[in-house]
Amino acid sequence: MLFDKELLKFSQPYQPRVVAFLQDLVQIRSVNGRDPEKVVAERITREAKKLKLDTQLAASDLDRPNVLVNLGSGSAGFLLVAHMDTVPEGNRAIWTYPPFEARIENGILFGRGAADNKAGIACGLYTLAMLRDLGLLDPLKTRVVFAGVVD
Repeated sequence: MLFDKELLKFSQPYQPRVVAFLQDLVQIRSVNGRDPEKVVAERITREAKKLKLDTQLAASDLDRPNVLVNLGSGSAGFLLVAHMDTVPEGNRAIWTYPPFEARIENGILFGRGAADNKAGIACGLYTLAMLRDLGLLDPLKTRVVFAGVVD
């Protein structure tokens, strides 16, 4: 089993890719009721494919698909879930930085949805890649699914 310091060291090379992915996600407008989540779902799908993860879209409304990314095929497992929509940006005049710019200042990424919940999307997807790359689960016994969901 990895210790915290070992896991942190192993995760360091992933950090620039996670941050770049998060910036892309924040720059995609996905305000609930105004901007369909399709563009976010497509961006997640492209990133999953770059990571060589199995992905599919599931939708009753083609403009608002859910994204399912799978690791493993076993009967035991768990689900990571993050929503792709955001709340409206409100009065832009009170924003320190433009809400969809995804600016990084002093190591902090600012933008609508950065913490709620686009960082959850980026972390969830890269968690699957790290679980696989570290060999922390037996893919024949365990299945982990990341779900990027609407609403």
